[in-house]
Amino acid sequence: KKYKQCFVGKEAISIIIALKLVSTKDVAKRRESVNESSQLIIENESNAVTFGQQLITNKIITHVTGEHTFKNGNFYYEFVANYDDEIEEKKQDISSSMNGNGLKGI
Repeated sequence: KKYKQCFVGKEAISIIIALKLVSTKDVAKRRESVNESSQLIIENESNAVTFGQQLITNKIITHVTGEHTFKNGNFYYEFVANYDDEIEEKKQDISSSMNGNGLKGI
């Protein structure tokens, strides 16, 4: 099946890391061991997967069929339609509830 306007989790991992959307270890001293360098990459991938899962949890992205969590693989994800509308509704709900409690002008 073909999905329009989607992206692959594996490719998103690289972008999340490149954009420094996840924290990386402070590499103050040089890495001389290949194993240490590999550990750093794996840790960053793990953090990037966690970040991607947070995007799903917060309903910013979703798996195209809704069957998977965020994974570093050939899994397809898309941005949730009307995400901006949902945020605006939440703001209005909060404002209404605050105004109903005597908090005017918020």
